[in-house]
Amino acid sequence: MELNRKAILFTFISIMIAGLLSAMYSTYQITPLDHNVDLERMRITSTNQLVENVMSYAEISLKISGYKALQEMIAYINEIELFYNNKQDINNTFKESVTIGKVKGNVRPDLEDFTINALMLQIKQITQKEYNISLDYNISNVWIDQKNPFSVIAYMNISITIRNKNMIWNITEIKSTDITIEGLDDPIYFFMGKTGYYTIDYIPTFKKSKTLARKFNITDLERFTNNSEYIVSPYRVNISFVGYFLPLSFFGRLTNDTSVKNESSLTLLSIVNPKEMGGALPVNESYVDFMMNRTEFEWSSCTNLKKIKDFSVLGDSPVIDRNHLTLVFNITDTVEDLEDVNC
Repeated sequence: MELNRKAILFTFISIMIAGLLSAMYSTYQITPLDHNVDLERMRITSTNQLVENVMSYAEISLKISGYKALQEMIAYINEIELFYNNKQDINNTFKESVTIGKVKGNVRPDLEDFTINALMLQIKQITQKEYNISLDYNISNVWIDQKNPFSVIAYMNISITIRNKNMIWNITEIKSTDITIEGLDDPIYFFMGKTGYYTIDYIPTFKKSKTLARKFNITDLERFTNNSEYIVSPYRVNISFVGYFLPLSFFGRLTNDTSVKNESSLTLLSIVNPKEMGGALPVNESYVDFMMNRTEFEWSSCTNLKKIKDFSVLGDSPVIDRNHLTLVFNITDTVEDLEDVNC
């Protein structure tokens, strides 16, 4: 977010410069006709630049406001202990959050100064006060979609009107910007492990693994688990006598629904870290997050499970099903660093 703050500062400065030039070229005295024409051209050029800078500012504002909105939307899941209904519900709430600073009609104080309207109002007031240039804007729609596993794309339909002396500029654009999900809480962990015999005492934030899929060794897998990292997992796993398990995308984690944005290029996997679990550790289920979140293994399924020998965290080892060990991490269940699970 630090880079975003710098970007909005530089764009803000650009707007100030363009506004200053427009104001300068609007205050000329009566001069010969050809000189007036040159000044008029310069005024048009500088105001055109002001329009471009305001649009750039709007795009950067959408990125900052969008990230804050996602933070508050996820926090709201934890507060009311309910996920969003579907993709449309996510989009309706996102629009509400970035435009008026509310989630499901509830005011979110942390959004008050970071809505699109709050950020755009600053530019509107300055252009009017400092340069006597009228700036109006209208945001008709805002929505998000996902094409990459670790980011969402935010879209905004915005209209800008600038009045400078006797000239009016009208422009409508659909602005878009990528918003990372890294650093956001993973909502499926909010309610995981409330079975009575164990609890999960941490909420990991999305963090992309530096190790590529199927390039893991045991050391990489330990680090992956310890650091609560995430990796793309396209695999749908059917385990006999246990169940059919589907990974979740970011949208799927906001809804706890495997059918929402379930393209194989978007679905993610993490492993529940045993050092962050309280109570007796379960041995009859995989610690792959969406498997542990949805159902428990039957005792008879333990033949499908493995754990790391001498795991470096407090002697507790994550239990992982053979399917994901092989498919996602490319670690065969015959390596000497793995051992069977005794149920």
